[in-house]
Amino acid sequence: MREHHHIPAFEAIVNHLRLELERAVVVRRESLAHGCDRYPFTRLFAVTAAGEPSYVGEGPEGPRFPLLPDHVVLMPPNVDVLWHFAPGLQMVAFHIRLELFPGLDAMAAGEPHFRVAKGGYLPMLHELTAALLACDNLGNTVRATAGLFALLAPFIDQPLAETHRALANRRK
Repeated sequence: MREHHHIPAFEAIVNHLRLELERAVVVRRESLAHGCDRYPFTRLFAVTAAGEPSYVGEGPEGPRFPLLPDHVVLMPPNVDVLWHFAPGLQMVAFHIRLELFPGLDAMAAGEPHFRVAKGGYLPMLHELTAALLACDNLGNTVRATAGLFALLAPFIDQPLAETHRALANRRK
């Protein structure tokens, strides 16, 4: 049994990851907000509480996704997002780009539709919200960043071999 196991594959990928954070918002709706927009960033909404029904939709005519407690909704970049935020909705929202190297957005390479992860997130979401609201030191910033990466992970299923090929091709 080896006492030390060096993990160069992990190092190679982590050293290329770049998180561009366009927006981080703690939402606590007291009034109704409704609209439709498009951004060049992936959006991630992680819901901690809901009052009246709230939802996001794939454009004005597409399917609707309810914003329910303990659900995380990922919306791809450059698509119309219809949003309806009712009183009582509480969530953390991020607009991000996660690049493996400049110009290759790891999130944009995935499924072109909205995706939802359900259950088991509330303790982490409460900790993430507290870290975001208390971003007065580097430790809280690192905790919030780790929470964001933990929320993104279930939506990224690209095989590491494919990731390494993309990195190798980029270096040529």
